[in-house]
Parts: sequence; structure tokens; C-alpha cells
Amino acid sequence: MSGSAQTWTETAYAVTSPPQDHDEARTSFNANANQRYQWWVQEACHFIVSGSATPSPSWRLLFASLCNNSWWYFESFDFTPTSHGTVTNRVKFTTRTGINSFSGTNPTATASRDLDEKVVEDLYFVFDPHQEDPPGGGGN
Repeated sequence: MSGSAQTWTETAYAVTSPPQDHDEARTSFNANANQRYQWWVQEACHFIVSGSATPSPSWRLLFASLCNNSWWYFESFDFTPTSHGTVTNRVKFTTRTGINSFSGTNPTATASRDLDEKVVEDLYFVFDPHQEDPPGGGGN
């Protein structure tokens, strides 16, 4: 070990974009009247850290794979439509990004971590009934 020690200053996690709300469609299926449907859906949430670093010391290279975790949000459904139609699964979630940076002295160096979050808030479905054909017209 050398006689000098690196001194680091950390800039705490700073959000670089406002939270973004999303409401998006996922899978769809056709449903028949008076038939019971049971299903479940899942959506990944995550908190991911990726990073960049100067070449040495070598521990700063670990920023590139410091954290990559995900978990699942599950929901079960049971539905019997009264008419023919389409069921569409949807998800509401929030995303945001940020940065966590470090600066060092003796010697001067920098390193940073980019953070990406996705948090699922709701899984739900929408039923869209098919339009019934109009009754046949009378002839003359």
C-alpha cells in the first residue's frame, strides 16, 4: 500500500428527471359471453444501478454492476362477461432516473452511478364489448 490515501466526496442520489407516470396496455384476449375466465398477470419492477469509472482503483469498476435487482408485481383476475368482447390487461407504473457521483482527491479522480427506477402501482384489465350487429332490415 502506498502512503497516500484516496479521499472521496459523494454527491447523493439526485433525481435527474421528474417521475414519469405510465398507463400501458399489455396482452389482450377475446372473451365469450357467460364464460368464466381466470388468469393472472405479472409485471417487473426494478431498481438498477449502472455506472462508469476511471480505470483505477479497480473497485470503481464495480459500479458497472453494483446493483441490478428486480421484483414482480402479481395480480389475479376472475371475470365472466355478459357479452362477447375483448379483455385487455393494463399496467400503471412510475419511472424516474438519477445519478450518484463521487469525486476523489489525492489523486484526483471521478466515478459515477446512473440509477433507474420502475415501480408498478396497479395491474388491471379493461373489457371492451363487441358491437352487436343490428337486426336485419325488413324487406318490401
